[in-house]
Amino acid sequence: MSWLKRRKKGREVINGKPSRFIAEMALDEKTAREDPREKLKALRAEFAQRAKAQSSPSST
Repeated sequence: MSWLKRRKKGREVINGKPSRFIAEMALDEKTAREDPREKLKALRAEFAQRAKAQSSPSST
């Protein structure tokens, strides 16, 4: 079960709201999972930092 964070309505972007059915499911921290896209974004940033650190010339 998921919902969108933002959506387009005409020319403007508005925040999405979770369906009332999600609230009725009474999800807690044990049953809710994090967004895998957020985890992927963080991993990409970490790898980019590592690559940048490895490619920068060392001052010796």
